[in-house]
Amino acid sequence: MYFIDSSFLISLLTENEKNNQHSCEISENINEYRVINNIVLSETLNGIRRYEKRVDINKIYTIINEVMDIKYLKKSDYEEAINIYSYYNGSINYSDCLILKTMQDNNINKILSYDDDFDKINGLQRIY
Repeated sequence: MYFIDSSFLISLLTENEKNNQHSCEISENINEYRVINNIVLSETLNGIRRYEKRVDINKIYTIINEVMDIKYLKKSDYEEAINIYSYYNGSINYSDCLILKTMQDNNINKILSYDDDFDKINGLQRIY
């Protein structure tokens, strides 16, 4: 099972992003279950606009929703992510701590991401 970070997902869905081809190659070789959370969904839909001004966001959302399992965070997840944020002394941003919380809850230890902050997490395998 893989968690997909917004950096990877934006690259995968945006042809003119510098890592697009690389992301497509990696994605083609992964047959395991793919998970995101609502934070990644929001970051991705907003982030794609940096590369594609005239993108059909409804189409992008439909694609993501069809191939990813979107986990929606609860209030308690946000509260528990504060503990993760404090544990890493703020060296990992809060959005990434919400990702880590989702990963913990779903026993996921692999992430597709171009964000090297995830390299700070013991036991986490970042694929990039």
